[in-house]
Amino acid sequence: MKKKLIITGSTGFLGNLFLAKNSLKNIDIICVGSENKEINKKYNQITFEKFSNTYKEEGHEIFVLHLATFYSKSDKDRENINSAFNFSMNILNFVKDLNLINFLYTNTMFIFDENESNHYYTKSKKIFSDNLSNTINNDKISEIFLSDTFHFNDERKKVTPLIVSSVLQNKKSPVQNKDKYINLVYGEDLVNCLTDEIFNTKYSISRVTSKVDLKINSIYNFLKFLNETGQINKSLIDSKVSQYELDNNIPQLNKNFKESNIIEKLSTLIKVED
Repeated sequence: MKKKLIITGSTGFLGNLFLAKNSLKNIDIICVGSENKEINKKYNQITFEKFSNTYKEEGHEIFVLHLATFYSKSDKDRENINSAFNFSMNILNFVKDLNLINFLYTNTMFIFDENESNHYYTKSKKIFSDNLSNTINNDKISEIFLSDTFHFNDERKKVTPLIVSSVLQNKKSPVQNKDKYINLVYGEDLVNCLTDEIFNTKYSISRVTSKVDLKINSIYNFLKFLNETGQINKSLIDSKVSQYELDNNIPQLNKNFKESNIIEKLSTLIKVED
C-alpha cells in the first residue's frame, strides 16, 4: 500500500532541512502550508484549501509531520499565533478520518519551564496538544518536545543565528543575560530522529534535548575565537549537565535520537578558510 507523508511547516527552518536531508523512497510527500509556494526543484507547497479540496485518499496509509507554528514570545503576535493554531486544527480535523497511521507533532519544552510556560505561544501549543490527544487515538500520536535547534543554514532571528551574525560582523555579543544557559540540538540530528519516529514510532510522548546545557555567552566566545584563529578551543565552552537530564517530571528522551558531538557541530557554524 502506498504511503503518503503530509508535512506542514515545510517552508520553515526545520521543514526545509527535513526535505533537504531526506530522500524517502516509495513515499509520496505532500507539503501543506499557508500559501502555494515552490520550496525547491522537487517540492511545492500547497494551501490547506487546495489540499482538502483535491486530495483523494484511495486507501493510502497516511503519516503526518506537523511542524507548522508561529514562534513568538510577544503578545503583539497573537494574531499570527492564532492563525497557525487554526491552520493546525484544520489539518487535524481533516486527517482524523483518513487512514492515519501516525501524527507526529513537535511541541516545545517551554511547557516545562516556569519562566516560559505562560507565554501565549506556549499556551497555544499546549491547547493543540490537548486537542490532538482528544481527537486521535494515542497509539497514532508521536508528540516530541523540542529544545532549541541550530544549524549553519539557520536564518531565524533566534539566539544562535544572532550570535553567528555578530561574530561574522565583528560585533559585540548579542547575549543579554551573560549567565544564562541554553539546551541546543543539532538540526540534522533532529531531522534523523523525526524521520525514524514517523515510520518507527517509539513513544507517544518523548523529548529531544541535549545531554548538556551551554552558557550562551560562551558560545559567542567559542565562535569568535574560531573565526579569528581558525582553531577550535573547547575550553571556551562553559557546559553543565542538562536540567532535563535531572528532571524526572518531563517526558523521557526519544530512543530514535542520536546526538552528535555538540561542540564539533557548533564549529560548523563558522566557515574557516583552509
